[in-house]
Amino acid sequence: MKKFLVIASALLMFGCGTTGKEAAKTAADVNAAVKDAAVEANAAAKDANAAAKDAAADAKAADAAVKDAAADANAAAKAAEKSLDKEVVKSVVTAHVADIQACYLDALSKNKDLAGKITMSWTVKDGAVKSAEVVRNATTINDTVMETCIITKSNTWQFPNSANEVRIEYPFDFSSEKK
Repeated sequence: MKKFLVIASALLMFGCGTTGKEAAKTAADVNAAVKDAAVEANAAAKDANAAAKDAAADAKAADAAVKDAAADANAAAKAAEKSLDKEVVKSVVTAHVADIQACYLDALSKNKDLAGKITMSWTVKDGAVKSAEVVRNATTINDTVMETCIITKSNTWQFPNSANEVRIEYPFDFSSEKK
């Protein structure tokens, strides 16, 4: 490309009545200008390449940060879905304490010394109790009628929605006050 410009410039000069020295000087000037332009173009290309590499690195870092944030958000969401806050569970149980008391009072009418603890376990999905059972190793009362009553009543309870199945354990302490 450079040779073509030099030759074209020289031909133009000769065609316009310029001398050989003038044509050679013009050709040298054109050559120098072409070299300067090429150096500047090379420098601009290197700068553009460097800027593109920096932008790619920045984009990669931003992409990694977004992926990390998404992973953190997913982990938090999954943790929240797998459990229900203790206070929320307590408020549901408290709203149904009359059910539990009715079961205990009925059993107490048959056994005046009935006291101890029953720990319940509920499997909850979409807010509904899917199963309810007594946790045997955490229960000190052995009254199947009372246990069945609590299971039957708690099967109708509604908890807050959760995307995943949640297992909840809750202890109930029973004692009769004798005067």
